[in-house]
Amino acid sequence: MPLAVLHALLDTLSLRVQHPTSLFAVPPTLLLLILEHLGPRLPLPSALRCPSDRGAEIELTKILLGSLAPEVGLDLGAIDPARAVDGSEPDIAALVLALALLAHRRGVLGPVRRGAHTAPLRDEWDVDEWDVSWESLADVEALEAAREAAHEAGEVQAGPQTELMPVGGAGYATPPPRERGIPPRGAGDAGDTPPLGQERERRDGRDVSAASPVLAPGVVSVRAQARTVLQDIVDELGLAPT
Repeated sequence: MPLAVLHALLDTLSLRVQHPTSLFAVPPTLLLLILEHLGPRLPLPSALRCPSDRGAEIELTKILLGSLAPEVGLDLGAIDPARAVDGSEPDIAALVLALALLAHRRGVLGPVRRGAHTAPLRDEWDVDEWDVSWESLADVEALEAAREAAHEAGEVQAGPQTELMPVGGAGYATPPPRERGIPPRGAGDAGDTPPLGQERERRDGRDVSAASPVLAPGVVSVRAQARTVLQDIVDELGLAPT
């Protein structure tokens, strides 16, 4: 659903950019492009507007969150900028839905419908499915510990990053190739996640190995907070079942 919403946003704003085939392929500069088409241009230095490394991308994502939170009136603290930059689909989904909510409130985005570029929307919604999707919104310390353990065991492999769109008329840049660490847990069905250490090929051309982070006891409250924010956005956009 969030990917279909992103495609609808790009079409509604008439942004001539290639539609991402997955949330994992969405760079923060594309989210910045959408935000600035919904409001004034942010006073950003060129180093952040066209980030060349992971640190700059994280800083840009923090600014995006700081700009979005007061606009939509929701606490987006459950979204981790570093995880979003590393391709965490649940975190990127939250950013996309927050942008969609802003567009909806400003009368730019109407109901999301099936189209040539959008994936089919589900007819039924199960809150438990979103609970699984938001599982990666765990305590930072738990994720870091899992990442370090995986690296020590030699289980994490990262493939080259495929450019989504070169710098040009689109007005945003895709960062250079980099290692991503633990790949995101998919925003789809729970059964889509392969066993630990098993490689799977992503549709956008990246090969990553799936490593499952160990969730800390406090994760339940973080997931509950994230799910509440997600439900608020979904309800206001009219994407929830009636």
